[in-house]
Amino acid sequence: MKMLIPVISCRLERPPIYHRVNQNISISLVLLKYSVRLRFSLIFCRMVLVLLTGWGVQATARDYFDPALLDFGSNSGQPVDLSQFETAGGQAPGTYRVDIYVNGTFFDSRDITFQRHGDSELVPVLTPDLLDTAGVNISDTPALKILPTDKPIENPLGKYIPQATARLNFSQMRLNLSIPQIAMKPSTNGQVDPKLWQEGIPAFILNYSVNGSQNQRSQFGNKQTNQSLFGSFNSGLNLGAWRLRNTSTYSYNTQTYNRYDSLNDAMKKTTQSRQRWNFLQTYLQRDVVALRSDLTIGDTSTGSVAGQVFDGFPYRGIGLATSDSMIPGRQSGFAPIISGIAKSNAQVTVTQNGSVIYQTNVAPGPFRITDLVGSSTGGDLQVTITEADGTHHGFSQAYSSLPMMLRQGQFKYEAAVGRYHTSGYSSGGRKPVFGMVSMIYGLPGNVTLYGGGLAAQSYQSAALGTGLSLGMMGALSADITTSRARLKNMADIQRGESYRAKYSKSMLTSGTTVDLTAYRYSTRNYLSFSDVNTQGYSVWGELPSWMSQRRRSSWQMRLSQSLPGNYSLWLSGQRDNYWGSSKTNTTLSMGLNGSFYRVGWGLNYSIDRIRGNGDWPENRQVSLNVNIPLSLFGSYAALNNAYANYSLFHDSTGRGSNQLGMGGSLLDDNSLSWSVSQSQANKGQGNSGSVSMGYSGSLGQANLGYNYDSSGGRGVNYGVSGGLIAHQHGVTLASRIGDAAVLVRTSGVGGIRVMNSNSITTNHWGYAVVPYAQTYSRNSISLDPSSLPEGADMAQGSKNVFPTKGAVVMVDYPVRIGQQLLMNLLYHGKPVPFGAMAGLKGDTATNLAAIVGEGGQVYLSGMPPSGVLKVKWGSAPDSQCEVVFNLGPPPVKAKQDKSWSPMRQLNETCR
Repeated sequence: MKMLIPVISCRLERPPIYHRVNQNISISLVLLKYSVRLRFSLIFCRMVLVLLTGWGVQATARDYFDPALLDFGSNSGQPVDLSQFETAGGQAPGTYRVDIYVNGTFFDSRDITFQRHGDSELVPVLTPDLLDTAGVNISDTPALKILPTDKPIENPLGKYIPQATARLNFSQMRLNLSIPQIAMKPSTNGQVDPKLWQEGIPAFILNYSVNGSQNQRSQFGNKQTNQSLFGSFNSGLNLGAWRLRNTSTYSYNTQTYNRYDSLNDAMKKTTQSRQRWNFLQTYLQRDVVALRSDLTIGDTSTGSVAGQVFDGFPYRGIGLATSDSMIPGRQSGFAPIISGIAKSNAQVTVTQNGSVIYQTNVAPGPFRITDLVGSSTGGDLQVTITEADGTHHGFSQAYSSLPMMLRQGQFKYEAAVGRYHTSGYSSGGRKPVFGMVSMIYGLPGNVTLYGGGLAAQSYQSAALGTGLSLGMMGALSADITTSRARLKNMADIQRGESYRAKYSKSMLTSGTTVDLTAYRYSTRNYLSFSDVNTQGYSVWGELPSWMSQRRRSSWQMRLSQSLPGNYSLWLSGQRDNYWGSSKTNTTLSMGLNGSFYRVGWGLNYSIDRIRGNGDWPENRQVSLNVNIPLSLFGSYAALNNAYANYSLFHDSTGRGSNQLGMGGSLLDDNSLSWSVSQSQANKGQGNSGSVSMGYSGSLGQANLGYNYDSSGGRGVNYGVSGGLIAHQHGVTLASRIGDAAVLVRTSGVGGIRVMNSNSITTNHWGYAVVPYAQTYSRNSISLDPSSLPEGADMAQGSKNVFPTKGAVVMVDYPVRIGQQLLMNLLYHGKPVPFGAMAGLKGDTATNLAAIVGEGGQVYLSGMPPSGVLKVKWGSAPDSQCEVVFNLGPPPVKAKQDKSWSPMRQLNETCR
């Protein structure tokens, strides 16, 4: 009996050829799509044959793809080995630039070598040093601790760390490292290995701000003209880890008077001019990584640590202090320890003020969280435990803090030796040599201890205090500072004390926040270091006259209350009195803020009262501000970024004013701003108005304005500000530069945009400055590939930098620009095998490569006018060849030629 076997036709199609016009699309993507479709066609044909014939087909462990089928119709006769692609996720072993993610968090982009582990997919070649940098706790992992730090470990990773995996996602060029939390270093969130910190390149930095005005006033035939110019300059020089910084100002003022001289019956003109350079501060600074500190030499002031213990003051000398920038976010500031019990493998979530601030997974049993991110504002913490079965339980933990408080075991210090230094005081002031040390330490039980000492020839002071978190009762600190001073021309020693207390509490349930309540009392003879050194000392009677104006006590308070309906109420007050005087200075302010249908408004009331004989009377002020977005009145594009505002002011003396204004921003990036206002006032204040425009771009800011008043005054004001960096390759302009900056270089190619920036693009020479970077942290600098010019290509568009304080880090993006080619390659008269790799010989900068497609066709971009193309599909000598090409000038588009393409097609022989 004959069996009828139907004829099945399985047609294999060649992949289409895509011509690139405006986008850099690799033809390898087209070939990959084709190979998937080809493989699907083969499997489909095989399934149909089995179903129709009923023949059994032996099951195999994996699909096999005959490489000879890729030669279908091309007659190359040289199939390439594609066995590594037959496994899901399989690729050829080698070195790839990949993005490394640790437990879902981006770590770094690096060149990683991948090897084949048996018949499985590729596995990375890792070293203990790389894992340590990525946050793995090598010292607590015995299997890794005994290995050389720079030698590759054996695969798989789970052999050393149970349940750890390392998987490559080739389509995204992403290496995913999954490490159990127990094997990670504590507090690694936001922490960067100091080995990654970058000191940057040698560079000169300048921030400048120049403002000028010309005002003219005419009255009763007399004319007065004032011209002024003020410039502020912050300059610096970087060399290795050292930073030289200077702050200087320049002022110029000219006054011209045209008055009528009745004696001579003529106009008389007089001119007065004055200009001055003022060098305010010059110092040399560097970081001391081993101590997590900053070393400063020169003109400076006491820092944040000393400011919590003593009153701050300027000096010229040497200072060494803890650097807050070097402390990871989960170790800085004060945060409570959270303890609880999980019934199963659970997820613990901590929220504060409605936001999630911490989340982690814990094992069954007791847990202890010690690495919460510190918050200076406080606010109760809501802890939610989500068990494995989905059930929830939790609790609330009170949390209040004060600025000087630290978590248990944390330590900050500041030490300084030098000479008191300031300018602008009388010649009677002192500039003694001194030594100072201040310390803050976090103790168990939510207690912080702080104190210090200061000693000079005629002055000594000591301070000691403590801060305490009281849980639901808030946070409280108290300290005492003593002083011993011998005043100029006085034999007696003045001894005194100053007592200070601070309190803070946030009550989220009622919406009330006590931001800070502080009280300070100083005895009659207490003197701060600045008191002794910045005053004149002509003796009037028993004590110097200036001592009668010293502050005796000071009380400060600020409360805020949130109200229903997006409203808030705040109240602040301060009361000061002085030794040797009956004066009492009291300031009380309160305000109510809110919004209604996007219309924001604020009502403020304040009282200033200085009581004493012959002093000013009480002054009361009330003000109202209303801001209305013009987009409320229509969806026109011109109204989207425009607003109108109104303000009213009135005080107890009867003075009052009203002001109406409009403003907004223009251009796509809102870089051009404008405003116009008109005000009316009583009691001889007159009316006034102004018009102004401003521009803010990647190279700086500029503004121009005009103002007038009803008394005959007219004026023009203007200003420019920005920054620049002078480096070994030239000078690059920028906006004002922050604590650290990034210099982007793109191989001389201009017009490439830096992503997530304020319209920053590379200049004509291929340089751009990202003016702000976070110090001692990871900063990702990415270029927009769509902004690449025609024919340009780059191997990597995103890199990470880790600048130290004050550093200028250069990031080099090798960009190859040239012609686009679609090249048909023949080797010994037959097409080069599918899957071969082609790259420009000697191109060590960009290291760009392309995959040869079916029929020996390869797409290349950024090709120079001439060169050598190296093609390789194996390690044997007969599995590689070279093509010498000479392209000549690039193609020029003809007018009205719609079929024109910037891509050239060539047929070349590979030898």
